[in-house]
Parts: sequence; structure tokens; C-alpha cells
Amino acid sequence: MRRVKVVVDSGADLPPELVQRYDIQVVPLRVTLGLEDVSHLHASPERFWQQALASGRRPATAAPSPEQVRRVFHSLVRAGYDVLAVTLTGKLSAVYESFAFAAREFPGRVAVVDSRSLSLGVGLVAWRAAQWAAEGMSLEDVRRAAEALRERVYVAAVLDTLDWAVHGGRIAYLLPVIRRVTRLFRVKVILRVDAGRVHLGGVQRTYARAVRMLEDQVLALGPVETLWIPHTRRPRQARTLAERLASPLGLPLEHILIREAGPVLGSHVGPGALGVALVMSNDERLKSND
Repeated sequence: MRRVKVVVDSGADLPPELVQRYDIQVVPLRVTLGLEDVSHLHASPERFWQQALASGRRPATAAPSPEQVRRVFHSLVRAGYDVLAVTLTGKLSAVYESFAFAAREFPGRVAVVDSRSLSLGVGLVAWRAAQWAAEGMSLEDVRRAAEALRERVYVAAVLDTLDWAVHGGRIAYLLPVIRRVTRLFRVKVILRVDAGRVHLGGVQRTYARAVRMLEDQVLALGPVETLWIPHTRRPRQARTLAERLASPLGLPLEHILIREAGPVLGSHVGPGALGVALVMSNDERLKSND
């Protein structure tokens, strides 16, 4: 049986150490600041933010072309791999479409899974898929497991500013709702991902209250088997959030990954975002003890 290689787009925000440990191949999205291509900074969020904030320009993102993806698939298939690709949600990005189109050339050798998620939510699906691949599972088995897992992935975030999200245009369908709730007061919003689309998850008058609401929402989900914390320029708050959630969820603090999101998510949420990406437990014994 052929080995399975996991491929993911750079919107997954996976840290380099996990990419290396599980031999995951990352296909970069194109990120530009004005006329400058900064796609190479997807693995260096700190440098991206320094450059983006210093420039005063808003970044823009674009999906890799089908031909770019096809070349990646071709090289891996030629090397003897089957390929399982995991992408950003197809409802907010053209990445899945590019990957799926490229995969048509390799029937039976390449499978593409729409994570229906963003940032570390994509990363969680790719990371687990890479673990299953390392255990020797077949391409079809990894695909089925990844598609089942995505149903248990939950992603939500507090935004410090809506300016970048509005400028990016990906949540234009939410703007009427957001404008209604922000018409009278300056508020902080929680956005959550559900079935591949972004929804309004809550509103609070202050950032601290919004983070507390996010904590309460996480704890209300029930047992959680994995928790990662993505953020943009909020390392201290991310650490505090991890510390506050670890004990109630029964998770060792050292197992909670804290990761500054890179250019893809950052281009659309701006600085000051703080979120959660988690996998809800499917252990019915744990759920029955709630």
C-alpha cells in the first residue's frame, strides 16, 4: 500500500515544527502588500505583522492557481505517494476549488477535503490526517476520517476591530447584521465558523467581556479533546485564555498550542484577534458524565 502524504494550504497556520514532524507539504496562498508579494512570510507571522503594520497598507490574499497545485500533486504522485489535501473552507475561499480542479488529473491518487474551517481549524484536520497517514492508513480511510473529524471542529474568535474584515470582503453577507448591533455603541464581536461560513457569535461592550463570553461558549460545548489558540498580536491574552480553559476542560496546559496566525487569516481579521480552534470529543462516556 502506498504511503499517504498530507498537503495543506498556508491558511492552516500550522507551526513549522508540526509541518516538519509530520512531513506535511504546505502550498502557499499569495499575499500582497500593495505591489509587494509577502507570501514567503506565512511561516513567520512576527515578520509579517511588523511589515504590514509598518507599511500602513491592507494585505490582500489570493488562492494558488490550479496549475500551481497540479505541479505539487504531480511531483508527489510521481514520487510514489497518494495525496490527501486539506483546504480552507470553500465557502469563503477559492482554495478548495483550485485543489479540487487540480486533483481531477489524478483519480484514485489524490483526495481533497474541504475543512469547512479557517486558520488552525484547517490545521487541526491536516494534523490529525498526517497522524493517521503515519499510522499507515489508506488514502480512502484518511479521507473518511478527516471528513468525520471536521464535523467536530469548532472555531471562533474575538475581533478587536472589524475594519480589516470589512475591507477583505469575505463577510459582506454579515455586514447588515453587524451594522445593526454596532449602530449605537462601539462593541467587540465574536465571529464563529459553522459549516464553512462565518456567523456572528456574540457582542460585548469591551474586549475583556467578549473574551469571557468566548470562554463561556467553549465550556458550554462539553468535553474537548484538543484545544489550540490562534491570535494576532495578542500573545499575553492568548496565554491567559489557555490557562483559564485548561483546567475546566481537563487539558494539560502544555498540550494547548498557542500560535500567532499568519498573513492569510491576519489579512482578514487584523491585529488584536483572539480565538479558539478545538476538536469536540466524540467519546459518549465523557458526554454522559456532563
